[in-house]
Amino acid sequence: NGTPTLSTKCTISLWLKRTDTAINESGRDAVICEGYSDGNNYCWVRLDGSDHINVYGVISSSAFLSLTTVRKLRDPNGYYHIMVALDSTESTSTDRIKIYVNGNRETELSGSTYPSGDVGFNKSGWTFNIGDSLKQTSNHYLDATISHFNFIDGVALTPSTFGSTDATTGEWKIKPSPYNGTYGTNGFFLFKDNGSLTDQSGNSNNFTLASGTCLKTEDNPSNNFCKWNYLNQTNSPHSRFYGSHTKFACGTNWLGTVSDRVVHAGKWYWEFYWGSGNGGQGVAKVGTTAVDTKNMSTANDGYSGKYAGGYIWFRNGGNIYTINNASTVTSSSSLGNVDFTTGDYGMMAFDVGAGHFWLGKNGTWIKSATASEIAAGTTTNSTMNVGSSDTGWHIVGTAENGNASTNFGQGFFDTTQITGTTYQDSNSLGVFKYQPPTNFLAICDKNLNA
Repeated sequence: NGTPTLSTKCTISLWLKRTDTAINESGRDAVICEGYSDGNNYCWVRLDGSDHINVYGVISSSAFLSLTTVRKLRDPNGYYHIMVALDSTESTSTDRIKIYVNGNRETELSGSTYPSGDVGFNKSGWTFNIGDSLKQTSNHYLDATISHFNFIDGVALTPSTFGSTDATTGEWKIKPSPYNGTYGTNGFFLFKDNGSLTDQSGNSNNFTLASGTCLKTEDNPSNNFCKWNYLNQTNSPHSRFYGSHTKFACGTNWLGTVSDRVVHAGKWYWEFYWGSGNGGQGVAKVGTTAVDTKNMSTANDGYSGKYAGGYIWFRNGGNIYTINNASTVTSSSSLGNVDFTTGDYGMMAFDVGAGHFWLGKNGTWIKSATASEIAAGTTTNSTMNVGSSDTGWHIVGTAENGNASTNFGQGFFDTTQITGTTYQDSNSLGVFKYQPPTNFLAICDKNLNA
């Protein structure tokens, strides 16, 4: 940081979607951002080991900030708007730190240390870090998707600057246009529609990546994309989900997972990268034993095709077949003796109205199905007939001694960005490796709510 515009005031605003909910299991703190000079002079905003928002700081080893929300942020299926406004010039001490979540000020708090001078984050000579801590030297990184990270030097703003309440749904929603006020000397704006570390405020306060990779994802606060539901798997879930919960892995026992989004009608498309081992994907009726959390978490029984209401294609030992209610529906030979091995890509197309899904491999649909007949709803060469559901459908996955990384349109497999020629669905949404059949859409909120 350079000399701040006003060292007594600043605003931190970002949209955050959690991807490592194992934090609360391991007790590991996750730093959202940090101002740092040395081990005796620092401050941070973090999710503590119990999932509370904690604002804390010391100068000369003496605490000058300390406030923690009673509220816990544990939902991995949507975005939180987190905002912290600091103003040490407020006459009422409790107004000197204001923490907001989704537009609402958090009033149930623990801790009572409020600043009376510099607020730290914009302090001259201090380093501003995002997603990790120099004070806590290991295992305090943030595992999350971040969008619209604004830091305003010299002004304590209100949430209405960055979001608003939807008049129809009552939900707090992002304002897509960037904040157009002054950012102050040390202010910056990151992650508007990209994964770049280049400051978009005009201040040129660019960041440097310390480790890892910043990925651009199509998933954003105004359009959530489908992913695997971390909360559906209780069998050591933190060791099974990766890549923003789009990769599912398992050891020697068959376990399963379901999507965090449900489809009731329409035509849907997604892809996967085959990492290794055995497994499969398909669909299952909402509310049936085929999506029950206990069943999905039961070793060797954790696949939806074992139960009524679950329909999947299934790879085991070099052969694939389809299965429902623990019974083989379609043999490997009738599917063309297709196999999936490490490095293969798959495509899935699900037509709810027709009650069928199709499976493809490396750009070609199996059973000689064509994109045009899939688009037309011709089911002659479909992979499986699933019938209808009054309750809707989850996408489901399973694995044994292996893993697969699914792209629901986010634009990457696990942490590998799709490069080269890419494709979108018929509504110009999502980023895919292969062209979805006409009118088969990415499973995302904009398509689901259309």
